[in-house]
Amino acid sequence: MTTSVDPAIKQAVHKNYLWFALGFFMPLFTLWGIYQLFSGRSATAGTWLQSHTDFQIRFVTVVMGGLALGLILHKVPVLPIFIFAAFWIFYMLRLARGWAALGQGEEAESGWV
Repeated sequence: MTTSVDPAIKQAVHKNYLWFALGFFMPLFTLWGIYQLFSGRSATAGTWLQSHTDFQIRFVTVVMGGLALGLILHKVPVLPIFIFAAFWIFYMLRLARGWAALGQGEEAESGWV
């Protein structure tokens, strides 16, 4: 287990994961989560929670890239279906992995995937 941090900051990071989870069903929540993520990012600087905010930023970047790719290739038959399916699987697995690590008090994994 890592060092303790302010519970309010940890709760804010939990809420970001919640916004992204709700965003799976309604994308407007993801936009609110992105706003909350960037507005509270400085509070996690220098703590183990910074790994989670960085993790969430990478998560959002990949998600937006996947959506853009699917929208660009929407005219190609069947290909966007596979892109969007891979996108949603990535979305839920990546979200679950980061949120589980936060719940256990561990740093988030580095990397894009």
